[in-house]
Amino acid sequence: GMLFSEPDSRARLAAGLGRCWPDARGVLVGREPTPDFYAWCNEEDHFRFFAQQHRAVDLKALWLCLQKADRAVSEAARSEGHDGFCRSDRLGFITSCPSRLGTALRISVAMRLPLLAAQVDMPLLCRPLRLQASHEACSIRGNVWKISNMDVLGVAEVDQINGVIDGCARLIELEQRLERSDSIYRLLPGLGSAPSPGFPSESCPRRLPDLAGRHSLIADVLRERPEIYSRLRKQRTESNVSLAACLKPGMDEAGQQGSSPVFVGLVAGDEDSYSTFREIFDPVLERLHGTVARQRTSEPHFHDVEVPSLSSTRIDPSGSLVVSVCVDLRRNLHGLRLAPCCEAAERREVERTLVKGMMSLAGSVHGDYFPVAGSESYTPKPKGNGLAEQALLVADGLSFIEPRSLARLSAGLGRSWPDARGSFLTERRDLFVWCNEEDHLRFFAKRDGSDLQAAVASVVELAEAFEAQVRRDGRRYMRSDRWGYLAVSPENTGGGLSCSVKMYLPHLATRPDFSAICSALRLCVLSHEGVWEVSGQVGHTASQVALERRIASG
Repeated sequence: GMLFSEPDSRARLAAGLGRCWPDARGVLVGREPTPDFYAWCNEEDHFRFFAQQHRAVDLKALWLCLQKADRAVSEAARSEGHDGFCRSDRLGFITSCPSRLGTALRISVAMRLPLLAAQVDMPLLCRPLRLQASHEACSIRGNVWKISNMDVLGVAEVDQINGVIDGCARLIELEQRLERSDSIYRLLPGLGSAPSPGFPSESCPRRLPDLAGRHSLIADVLRERPEIYSRLRKQRTESNVSLAACLKPGMDEAGQQGSSPVFVGLVAGDEDSYSTFREIFDPVLERLHGTVARQRTSEPHFHDVEVPSLSSTRIDPSGSLVVSVCVDLRRNLHGLRLAPCCEAAERREVERTLVKGMMSLAGSVHGDYFPVAGSESYTPKPKGNGLAEQALLVADGLSFIEPRSLARLSAGLGRSWPDARGSFLTERRDLFVWCNEEDHLRFFAKRDGSDLQAAVASVVELAEAFEAQVRRDGRRYMRSDRWGYLAVSPENTGGGLSCSVKMYLPHLATRPDFSAICSALRLCVLSHEGVWEVSGQVGHTASQVALERRIASG
């Protein structure tokens, strides 16, 4: 790796890095064997110094070696009448590529972290540590992760080096804990008791952050009406939820332009968030659900769920194309804060209410509760599921794993993981309920075949029976006359129902207008190993029955 070759990418050739190749290019190799030192001449910048070690890595020794070479070359340049290296008081060392401005120092450590890499998203884990992670497959060293510093501008060299040392030590600590079969969740950003790093969750900064490059509904709203931020940033709900907690996902995660589904970037910390911060939630809901809320401020939300009203359309009369159907219904409990802001006691109260309510129901919904592996909140199973059992439940879609995306971690969905998370499974496992995954409760009905109507009816009847049961203890669902059933994400507020059908479409899916056909039917489609999952999402403007009819007819 000491030599370099001519530039072969269009970008590097267009930058002029290959002009008059190979004139005046070369490599100087140091005489001292440890650490290995070499310098490139006229590869991209005038000089590029390297110091490297294998196995026993001493970053301090490497830095001292580079400093020695830096001083020697700088002094030689001055003796020849040059002013030394290009440097700016504002930008630091000047380089050909702006991405290296500042210290122009790149520190990388190659590490083998097999257990950690199998359990977490390495780039996402490293980001709060101000590190970058890239995967390299090497025939000699095996699968290796290259960990490097993220910042070069506005940070001193010593802080960069210390940051890499501390960050790599943290990664090794996590790997060693996994080797001992210890839990690492409390040490991971966004999965312990503290909020994930980034935008504060307790109070908003005085000035609205720069929204350039932000692609989310909340960024669009604040760009159009930035004065809303100044007006609401100090307000709190009755249960002490701040605007900062609601905005945090959209401030931490940039989103992608043109993504589908659109990135919302806004969450509710409790049911009062929708009213206290109405100036922000209303325009986001209007963009999501295609209506102007103020047209119906006094009308109760319509949610016709009578089973006889369901569509009679047979999705697959032949019985040869549809694999299975799934219905998902979200509900949250009145009086308890939502996942972005709830305390551990509130999360455990949701779990207690779910188990007691479901255990009290008779008939076909009789079953048992399976806490996520590592959860210690459920006394009959103080350690939660076994790891093997948990993996099987997740593979079958009956349980869930920790949030891994930056947006979900920033929303607070992983705090104190895995405490008070689990699934209540009926004996037949065609009906089940997730506890504290995102919303307090998610009722599911899964069936082989194409009987979507029966799946919708069963999940709605289960949710209604459960609420009737827990009302005896003073509990009920969060519900607004303006918006319907309230959820963590405005995207799921309204009916809270989503349906999906897995099916084969061997001929239709090959048509060039397949996507246009699905869009016209207001359906979303995803493909996995030849099977298409067709789904629709209900908002506050459509009833639960209307959604079922749309998917059944589509």
